[in-house]
Amino acid sequence: MSNHTVEVVRLGELLPHPNADKLSIVQVFGFTVCVNNSDWTQGDLAAYIPPDSIVPNTAQYAYLGGHLRIRAKKLRGVVSFGMLVSAPAGSEPGQDVAAQLGITHYEPSLLLSAYGGNEAGPPGFVDSKFDIENLRRYPGVIPDGTPVHITEKIHGACARYTWRLDRLWAGSRATWKKEAGSCPWWRAAKGTPQIEAFCRGNRNCTLYGEVFGQVQDLQYGSPNGVRFAAFDVSLDNGLFVGASQATSMLKDHAVPRVPLLFSDVPYSFDTCIAAAEGCSFVPEADHVREGCVVKPMIEMHSPVVGRVIFKVVGGGYLLRKEK
Repeated sequence: MSNHTVEVVRLGELLPHPNADKLSIVQVFGFTVCVNNSDWTQGDLAAYIPPDSIVPNTAQYAYLGGHLRIRAKKLRGVVSFGMLVSAPAGSEPGQDVAAQLGITHYEPSLLLSAYGGNEAGPPGFVDSKFDIENLRRYPGVIPDGTPVHITEKIHGACARYTWRLDRLWAGSRATWKKEAGSCPWWRAAKGTPQIEAFCRGNRNCTLYGEVFGQVQDLQYGSPNGVRFAAFDVSLDNGLFVGASQATSMLKDHAVPRVPLLFSDVPYSFDTCIAAAEGCSFVPEADHVREGCVVKPMIEMHSPVVGRVIFKVVGGGYLLRKEK
């Protein structure tokens, strides 16, 4: 399961900042972080606070002037992704100290104000919550050269649909939604008849995808409506089908899919980092892509992360100005 963490790291080499004598640059999980020379040296233990963290309103962070959400920002021409603070006494590298430091994760509010009520899920349904870890934290879980499937990550709300008890069920990542005209998950289902057709034709499956448009600040050319794009299919036992099989099943019912960036290409960390950047390939979108999602062509499981599927959030997305 994907969790927001504030991880203790041991700092590597501090590189000189090209435009500021008092700043250095350090790499953390593949991100550049700008630090004050007087505060850090190579080998120090630090707690890395990633972008979209909320720090507590305490004297320690008074210099932020009340801007408690940590954002990516340019410091004298170099992008700093997050920040470093002193690691708590007695902590070790790899330890998550978010709770200890009172740091939480920023959760954006959906633009639609009426979501509809929740309901109990289908009896006997095996839950397969769609949670994805950050590839930057686990770059070595997928062996180099493993054939992978890379798709665009869309900025919206996770959705799932299934046909049980002679009806369609619609849900978010963690809840099932009562049918209501104001509910974005049901609006997407009504506006995308391929969803019901797929679920009727694959009654032992659950369809996963993204509801987007009038949902988040990136609206993909649909500021007054919602759209759907599928990205995965699971079976009754909770296991997901492979990338090639899922693509074939979705094509059979013409279900809209998230844009494909690469398929059956050899895995490399650098390829995946590069794939997270650029403009969105969603039709009608006129903005940056959020990032990408990477999974092996053949389903894999790891004792470290469970199902092997990762996200990479792009630097361009983190630097965007939200509406």
